[in-house]
Amino acid sequence: MTKFETAIKVLLHHEGGYSNRVHDRGGPTNFGITLAALTEYQGRPATVEQIKALDADKAAQIYQRLFWDRMALDHVESDLVATVLLDQGVLTGPGTALGRLQLLLGLHPDGLPGPLTTVAINRENPEALAFRFVRASSHHYTAVVAADPTQLEFFAGWSDRLYSLLDFVFLGDFT
Repeated sequence: MTKFETAIKVLLHHEGGYSNRVHDRGGPTNFGITLAALTEYQGRPATVEQIKALDADKAAQIYQRLFWDRMALDHVESDLVATVLLDQGVLTGPGTALGRLQLLLGLHPDGLPGPLTTVAINRENPEALAFRFVRASSHHYTAVVAADPTQLEFFAGWSDRLYSLLDFVFLGDFT
């Protein structure tokens, strides 16, 4: 199984099917794909009907192009780290996730993938880096809720997702 196949399996488990919750900043989503992401992928405005009609294979194609490739995750040697980065890149945006990781690595947090970031990632112990990144992500979600209390309804789900990522990293399971 390739790194992307491993990562997309975990991600799609976390994302589930169609959702349109009032306070979800992404609006209507299916498999975590938003109208904005589908619009970008298609190169033309997407509709809610198109979101509802998405299947897991199309979602995986979108994730590969708009997140995996954009974050240069093929260059990350560890499938553990690549999976955690993809998952959190989907939740917070690729630039935000990469910037959070760059801060952990002592790099300038520009949120852009590049050779310095890749070398720094690949030098780290994968389990330790994934753990530190999940912890930083937990702090990020706490700050999101503190800044906007309407997001509290998502906090338990975000936390469960982070615990699931830790299960994947340390136990090889993500349920």
